[in-house]
Amino acid sequence: MKMKKNAMASSFTFTFTFIVVLVVLVTCVSAEVCPPQNASCYYTFHVGQRLTLHAARFNNTCGSPGCFVESFNGSVAVGKNGEAMEHPETVITANGLHPGRLVVVAGPEENMQMLPGPAIEVYEGQEIVVDVINDQLVEGLTIHWHGQDQRDTPWMDGVQDLTQCSIMPAVTMQYKFMAQPVGTHWWHSHSGMQRNDGLFGALIVRPRPSEDKEVVDKHVLVINDFDPLHTARETFQFMMMGQSTLMPDLDPTKVRTLGGDFLDPYQTNLTFLVNGKGRHFDPRTQGFNEAPLTIVDGKEGETHRIRVINAGMSFPYRLSIDDHPLVLVASDGGELEPTEVESIIMWPGERYDFEVKFDQPPDAYWFRATPLVVGDEEVFSKPQGLAVLKYDGANSSEPASAPGDFERPCSADKRCKVANCPFPKFPENRYSDCLLFANDLIAAKGVEAPPPPPPPGTEPIFLNFAFPGTLYSDGSVNGQSLRLPGYAPLVSSEKMEWLNSCNETCGANETCSCPLIVNIKHNEVVDLVFTNIGSGAGWAHPVHMHGYQYHVLKSGFTDHLGDYFTNSGPEEDDSSPIMNDEIVCSEAGSKLSNETWDHRPMCNSAKWAKPEGPALQGINTDRAPLKDTINVPAGGYVWVRIKADNPGLWFVHCHLSLHVEDGMALVLATGVEVLDEMKPIPPEYKDCKNLI
Repeated sequence: MKMKKNAMASSFTFTFTFIVVLVVLVTCVSAEVCPPQNASCYYTFHVGQRLTLHAARFNNTCGSPGCFVESFNGSVAVGKNGEAMEHPETVITANGLHPGRLVVVAGPEENMQMLPGPAIEVYEGQEIVVDVINDQLVEGLTIHWHGQDQRDTPWMDGVQDLTQCSIMPAVTMQYKFMAQPVGTHWWHSHSGMQRNDGLFGALIVRPRPSEDKEVVDKHVLVINDFDPLHTARETFQFMMMGQSTLMPDLDPTKVRTLGGDFLDPYQTNLTFLVNGKGRHFDPRTQGFNEAPLTIVDGKEGETHRIRVINAGMSFPYRLSIDDHPLVLVASDGGELEPTEVESIIMWPGERYDFEVKFDQPPDAYWFRATPLVVGDEEVFSKPQGLAVLKYDGANSSEPASAPGDFERPCSADKRCKVANCPFPKFPENRYSDCLLFANDLIAAKGVEAPPPPPPPGTEPIFLNFAFPGTLYSDGSVNGQSLRLPGYAPLVSSEKMEWLNSCNETCGANETCSCPLIVNIKHNEVVDLVFTNIGSGAGWAHPVHMHGYQYHVLKSGFTDHLGDYFTNSGPEEDDSSPIMNDEIVCSEAGSKLSNETWDHRPMCNSAKWAKPEGPALQGINTDRAPLKDTINVPAGGYVWVRIKADNPGLWFVHCHLSLHVEDGMALVLATGVEVLDEMKPIPPEYKDCKNLI
């Protein structure tokens, strides 16, 4: 992080602004699925900027300059002067707080840009064609199709200054690629902090239609953390300065999970939005406002498949539905052995599919996304993402209980199962059991098994995601902080030498600002170990890989359950770095220019503690689950395997935006030697000619 190792402070005090909004419930938005007989499916995204709680255009407001929504009266949005808004359906309500928060959004037309943006729903093997029109005044953009492997079309991956140039204002780019793999995916901006200001939407690839109609599959929920007072780019600047408007009253070292991982304390007035709608929690009143919410509706006796996407910037959440267990069936498009759980922990970039039976008394029930923050910092621990699970014919539009009146249904007699914990176990008094990927959550029968392991003696590639450094810490992988070149090497063949531009030698205990490029030959099988250890550990890192789904062989998490790691300071500080017993860091001692950190290895170079690696007893590696985004908590590792059969330059990065924008990323260069032989880049995309 960009902060002093020993301090984060600010003298700025903060006052909440609160708007009471009368309730109006809205069903969750779902796109029509592209007809299965269509070879291609066409979409148009107009990208622009809007203000929350305002209608889309000035001449569609209640007619008065500065008019915005102050409340709702049934389905009628009421403006500043008590006048009805003419087009309430165009209002981005967010959490009903602070009219005028700038968002970056997309829509099929200029006056139909919403949060989230248009959903894409297609069948596997159809061609997706999207015209992205940049209607912004000054900012460029690119769109990444998160979860789509872009086989044969790596120039469509949408990473600015790696696979394409920026789409500048008044310019249109057409993206065209095959819909694969099947599953719940999403699209989002890959330019700066635009994703976190609203430029994202669902991308669902369905299997070809079958006769199985027993499960209703219509609900797609996109959930994001949201600060109604500050744009994401402002939040990034707070991080760079190590400050927050909540300081000095906020102790940032207490914004952490039960397992001890720090969470970024730079968002204020934290809210989770479900399909762009949520409610603000006010610590002064200990209650929520009454802004509009999303409805997940169904009939008694039905079973619904619900698809959820975490489009957030910084915060994970624990997903649950009151009085309804969840049957987890897929994650990141990879089908899982159906497993009943009480809740699912989701990190930014992840997607989960689960089934819910409408088998309770017909009523309305809270759908919750609760933060993982523990402790007394209520501005981070008390907000919730709220929606309503509503039975057809229910007498009430939302539950009778207040959102804050909630206790987990976990007891000694009825323990709760929780999927995807960032720690191996809960304290015993929580009566909950963690289910980890590979260790507990396995692929469904029929899912392709991982390739055979690499030849004997082949060392895994260890990649340490952390914030090492002396006085200030850049995000890095193996000590190398990525700065993209300002042009697109993939489509600029004469500039591919950027892949070899790191002339500095990053030692085991040194840091540098230059690209970490991992070269893998075509069709080679490699094991990768994502780690989060050493002197720069402390924050959790959900690691996303472009271009591939990887098989998860094992999750190895340290059981520190709330132990607090200061992890700061030079030699005279006797705090211990966060390590993992199954991994050793080479060259633990290294003199730096001003300080000696020889007792605090950065772990830029690591290996298994045992030559054969950790034991896999009890793990069915033939049923290793497929993922493309997985959390690596402090002190932990995730061991994955890929076959490098998709030539291209693929971005691998922490999906917490503040971390990747600070340099926590690398480039996986797979099969570059055969790239031109596979499918040549179309001439119009060479040197970004399509964007000139």
